[in-house]
Amino acid sequence: MSTREETLEAGQAEMIWVKVTIKGCKNLYISSCYRAEVGDTDLLEAFNTSLERIAGSTNNMVITAGDFNFP
Repeated sequence: MSTREETLEAGQAEMIWVKVTIKGCKNLYISSCYRAEVGDTDLLEAFNTSLERIAGSTNNMVITAGDFNFP
């Protein structure tokens, strides 16, 4: 079963989170993020907040992909 986790999508950051639940397994969180400008710290702060929320509970795995426009 998968559900969109809008509570992890902070502010105006371009990111989406999905939680995949498989009976007897860890919860799998998958995210896709896009940071349009190198100097934009809002996405990084929002992404960090999302990760902190996930880390607050146990039995989780995280996969993230996207374009963070790091030098």
